[in-house]
Amino acid sequence: MILIGFFQVIRMLYKSLVGGVLSFRDKHFTKVNGYSNLYWGWGAEDDDMHKRLSLLKTSTTRYLKDGLNTLEYKLVETRLEKLWTRIIANVGDPPKNQTENPL
Repeated sequence: MILIGFFQVIRMLYKSLVGGVLSFRDKHFTKVNGYSNLYWGWGAEDDDMHKRLSLLKTSTTRYLKDGLNTLEYKLVETRLEKLWTRIIANVGDPPKNQTENPL
């Protein structure tokens, strides 16, 4: 994929991309078991979501065992805004043996 910016041509590293802003219907987000809980810090969670979406019809791999069904959190605050609901949750600290990119 090639994107043309104002001053340069950018060659993308991927044939397809999940990242930036991503919108799901709640039933689809639940079906892929949400995002993995293994990612802390910056990066790779979007690549993992791309794999979850790609494997949805063909595989029963880690995405069934890691995500919404293993999420542990404490609700800190819920506030209704004009166009959305702001939810703040504490998911704890990263596991001590976890690298930033588990892939």
